Parts: sequence; C-alpha cells; structure tokens
Amino acid sequence: MRLQYRRWLVAVVAIAALAAGGYLASLDPLRPQTVGKELRCPVCGMYPALFPQWMVQIVFSDRQMIAFDSPAEMLRYLHEMPRYAKGRAADEIVRRYVSDYTTGGWLVAEEAIFVAGSRVRGPMREPDFPAFRSREAASAFANEHGGELRSFGEIAATPPPPHPHSPLNSQ
Repeated sequence: MRLQYRRWLVAVVAIAALAAGGYLASLDPLRPQTVGKELRCPVCGMYPALFPQWMVQIVFSDRQMIAFDSPAEMLRYLHEMPRYAKGRAADEIVRRYVSDYTTGGWLVAEEAIFVAGSRVRGPMREPDFPAFRSREAASAFANEHGGELRSFGEIAATPPPPHPHSPLNSQ
C-alpha cells in the first residue's frame, strides 16, 4: 500500500511540474508574438501575416516586436539597421524567430536550418531562405527544389542584394 502511495505521489508531482513548466514557458516575455494582419515589414512594406511559412520576427529587450515577410528581409534589416531601425541598435535584439517552412511554427533563428539557393522564391519573388526545424526536412526540401543547407550564422554573414522593386527602397 505504501509503495502504491509513493508511485501515485511521484506521478502527481511529475504532472504538476510539467504543467508548471508549460505555464511558465507561456509567460516568457520574449516568446514569439502574434503577427497581426496590420503589421508591415519595415524593409519592403509587405504584410508578413500574408506569408505564414516565411514570417520572421525580432524581439527587442523592451519586448517590442517587429515582423518581416521573409528571412531575406530580416537580413537586410540587420545589415542596414541605421536605415531601417532609427533609434534601435543591434545589441537591443534579444530574440530572432523564423517560421518553419513546413509547419508554420516558430523557431529560434539560431536553431533553424536554412536552405540557400533553391528555386523556390520568397514573398518578394526573389531568392530567399526557407527555414526548417530539422535537418531532415531541410534536406528533403533541398533535394526537391535545389539549394544548400546553411545555419543562421552562415546566411547572416552576407547581406542579401537589394531588391529594386521594393516600395521602401528609395527612402
């Protein structure tokens, strides 16, 4: 009887700990935020919510979030912060999130696997960097659409070329 009680108590404590962990994670102020339909990409002016498999967001230390319609636009922003982020500095960025191209779920950009050089075009109809949670999913995509697997550090090292058809390019 005493052994049964201990097992029951261990199970209850384990369930409570898991529930508390999930609750605490939901309170993370730096977690991905909902990208509203009205939000516009600060680089190209498009509406990121229209492109769920490409969406990207940056969270700043003051918990403010900005959204982009694709990883390429976020990279342009990061490489040209004085132009696009007046009053902001790179050291204020605390998280970068990208959408998993397959599921649409949020991933920490530094943990994602990207495909560079595929035939698939992003929202601006230009080469982009679809992101994946797993190397297997990224490899399957690259096998079907071409491209090479890259880490966030690898794609962030070189800015994407400017796109002349961006409505905000002339600013």
